[in-house]
Amino acid sequence: MTRSSSLVGVRRAVATLAAVPFVVALLVTPAGAAPTGAVGDVVIVDEPGVVRVSIPDPSAKSKTDSVTPGFPKPGVSVNFVGDNSASHCYGNSLPCQFNIHKSSSATITPAGGSSGTLASTGTAFVDVYRTPVVGTFTQADYYNTTSRSSWSGLNPFYCTSVKHQDVWDIDYTAVSWSYGGTPSGSVNYGSGRVGYENVVPGTWYINHNVQHVYLRVSGGVVTQVRYEVHGSFQFGSAFYTTDAYSRVALP
Repeated sequence: MTRSSSLVGVRRAVATLAAVPFVVALLVTPAGAAPTGAVGDVVIVDEPGVVRVSIPDPSAKSKTDSVTPGFPKPGVSVNFVGDNSASHCYGNSLPCQFNIHKSSSATITPAGGSSGTLASTGTAFVDVYRTPVVGTFTQADYYNTTSRSSWSGLNPFYCTSVKHQDVWDIDYTAVSWSYGGTPSGSVNYGSGRVGYENVVPGTWYINHNVQHVYLRVSGGVVTQVRYEVHGSFQFGSAFYTTDAYSRVALP
């Protein structure tokens, strides 16, 4: 899937998540569904070669860590960067590749329950295309975005609902930008920013694995690569959020 959007001038700063309208996809576990991801997982969205979304098997009575098997990453080994102060890819050497990642957590006590931890974490392998000779950055490819939002507490065992979102984002100075590879239902927030989310009732985590998303500019240059992961957890009428923001500046 490929989309394009025209924007002349300098890409504005990222808006806060609260200011962005959401399109929410409500998902339910198919009746009689058997785990088809990692042990203890039920895959609820499977676009082959695009995205897998999984939740815990409702029959599971304990909270054991499991992660849906991911798509293979490109065959390279690189360092992790992207902790809101990172810069990368100085000089004219190729390639410009790194793992961008971030996590956020909070300890809460839901009304009538006991203390537990909310967490959202995500990572992606990024390959930034640099034009020959001039060395201008014009496209960011995010491979194998793997992320999760989860509640570790036991009382209550399940949240009323969990919402989990990935956001891929670039800063740029260019005439236009476009994107592709995003799962069905993704939202174009404009200005180089695209997100994908799911909301699931009566669960304690949601896993995402997205194979390949790209953000591209025409007539300009990419100046920063960003990635965000967000969780929203409902307990009765109360909501709690975890928000992680990561960026890598390009020279």
